[in-house]
Amino acid sequence: MNKVLFILIMAFCLTSCSKKTKLDYVLLTGKIDNLKDKEITLLKTNRSYTKKIVVTSDGTFKDTMKIKSGFYRLISGKNKVVFYLENGYDLNIKADADNFKSSLNVSGKGAGATKYLAIKGDISSNLRTGETSFFKLKETKFLTTAKKIKTTLHQVLDTMQGVSENFKALENRNINYSYVYQLSNFKKFNKINDEVSQELKKELQKIDFNSEEDYRFSGAYYTLIGDYYTGQVKELVKTDSIDRGLASIKTYSKISNQTIKNELIYIQARMSIAQTESLDVFYETYMSASTDEKNNAKIYEIYHSLKKVSEYKFSPKFIDYENYAGGTSSLDDFKGKYVYIDIWATWCGPCLGQIPYLKKLEKKYHNKNIEFLSISIDQKKNYDKWRTMIEEKELGGVQLLADNNFNSQFIKDYAISGIPRFILLDPQGKIIDANAPRPSDEKLIKLFNELDL
Repeated sequence: MNKVLFILIMAFCLTSCSKKTKLDYVLLTGKIDNLKDKEITLLKTNRSYTKKIVVTSDGTFKDTMKIKSGFYRLISGKNKVVFYLENGYDLNIKADADNFKSSLNVSGKGAGATKYLAIKGDISSNLRTGETSFFKLKETKFLTTAKKIKTTLHQVLDTMQGVSENFKALENRNINYSYVYQLSNFKKFNKINDEVSQELKKELQKIDFNSEEDYRFSGAYYTLIGDYYTGQVKELVKTDSIDRGLASIKTYSKISNQTIKNELIYIQARMSIAQTESLDVFYETYMSASTDEKNNAKIYEIYHSLKKVSEYKFSPKFIDYENYAGGTSSLDDFKGKYVYIDIWATWCGPCLGQIPYLKKLEKKYHNKNIEFLSISIDQKKNYDKWRTMIEEKELGGVQLLADNNFNSQFIKDYAISGIPRFILLDPQGKIIDANAPRPSDEKLIKLFNELDL
């Protein structure tokens, strides 16, 4: 064979082989001694990804997965370890389940990031340890400690072996964001903090609040973005005199990074669309801002459900809900009276917070043409808890249990995704307000007065 041709063929083969061996997935192998479970779990910290990994009888395991880069928890029984993973990592994990933390050994490509995270946790804990809580330190001492943590982590990261340049760049910024987050928390917990306020103001001015890369990587950055836009929302509520939900949608619609905008505006829309006082404007603002088709379809569905239960339309009905007093009740049983409906559950703290106000209302309007109707969406497993709470808290009015908790058709018809929720109907069964004021809100008494109750 021609020598030149042979060399070219060999070069091609070597190139092909090198391309084949380049991983476009994560390879996890290892052995955990004394492990009783037959599987371990890999869980992304934001819970967007979960993978069960089979473990053999001798504790060994091997699995591959294509993932989005980020932080993951490897859960082995009661033991947990945090990893930073990227496609291309090849990690080997060895540990003893009986003494997991001290026996843990991680090696292979990408191991440096995991080792750094363990050191990072120890550094932060050691420097913050003391008789006084970190956020209750004297201001100067707090600033000194926070800066020392930041400086030490930068130094450790920059000298750490086996850590990719990509991770170093992201984590160096994350260390700074964590520092700013600590300053922000100190300011929230303490009234007098001139030094911290000045430092916080200076650091916030350095932050670009449109970094999608940092938004995905840094929990501290994610929180700071939330605080940043929450401040703008509060200002808009004051200046435009609009409800908080609509103010949030208008604020998030102006975010320049489309990915961040899509995510934040959708989360806010799911939470507040049912409470807004300007449903059509809310929906139109959302739809003009979001480009995520899956999210838009969900908001479209909620919007049209809410339109069906808008003011002066007949209310959806429920039939044969269990009545605590005995037997069953249906919505039609209350025709001829105004009906104030409380959607609640025994596990809902804000719901329980409204109970004292609701009891006062029931007493005040006892002889009026209005029925106070409480519908619990507790699951069947909480049935006894529901009955016990009614008895112990001496709940009045009509106490009913929905037929299928959050999945009850009546709850779906009103597009209820969060509780407590209050609904006011007229004597004909028409909707006066599908999102009526809470018992603790003075607007409710004003509304009752307008109805001449």
